[in-house]
Amino acid sequence: MTVRLTSSTEGGRTIIRVEGRLTVEDTSVLEAECRSGGFSPQLDLSGLLSADKAGIELLRTLQAKGAELYGASDYIRRLLKEETP
Repeated sequence: MTVRLTSSTEGGRTIIRVEGRLTVEDTSVLEAECRSGGFSPQLDLSGLLSADKAGIELLRTLQAKGAELYGASDYIRRLLKEETP
């Protein structure tokens, strides 16, 4: 596993801190963590160093489903905004 996930609850909302490298091998783990924390978790991406195509697609999907993404580096924000072919 190349990513570290840490969950906490603040004000009744689940916060998931994502650290390291989010790769295709880790997407199911993050997806399961989001489901177990209820709907619309907050994803703290301040520790996310990189993400492959599958990782970025999952983050986009989670955001579309109501997850709040914050703390992402300029690099990660740029990847999230890029159009996929």
